[in-house]
Amino acid sequence: MKIFDIVDFIGKRDKSGALIALKAVLAGAKSSSSSSNSSFADRKNLYGLITLLHRMFKAFLYIKSSDNREDLKNYIERNIGHSPYMVSKITANYIKFSANFTAEEIIKIFGILNSYDYKLRTAQSGQSRGIILKLIADLLS
Repeated sequence: MKIFDIVDFIGKRDKSGALIALKAVLAGAKSSSSSSNSSFADRKNLYGLITLLHRMFKAFLYIKSSDNREDLKNYIERNIGHSPYMVSKITANYIKFSANFTAEEIIKIFGILNSYDYKLRTAQSGQSRGIILKLIADLLS
């Protein structure tokens, strides 16, 4: 659940909350994995984080480009696949969070996410934590 917390903090533009949640995710991956699998678990969690951020910002574009909330709800339902209650809750959160970003910022963020996705996937072992810390800083600056 901490990965979803990171996404929510980024949506709220709460840098300190996002960093605290990230530390909890990384600590949890480290404590639940053997040392040889810790780096793999970190990367898997961080790939998931980038995927969730892409989805959230794509939803923000739906919100900014159309007043059709049904399209947004269908997008969230297709890509997140939770119960109707959770889809409604996520939709409401995304509508609220989208007010924190302009359409121009969202488009810029896609460039940042794509760049960091590539950096994360091509990074040497042990560099992924620093890459994600920088990503959060760049997204919320």
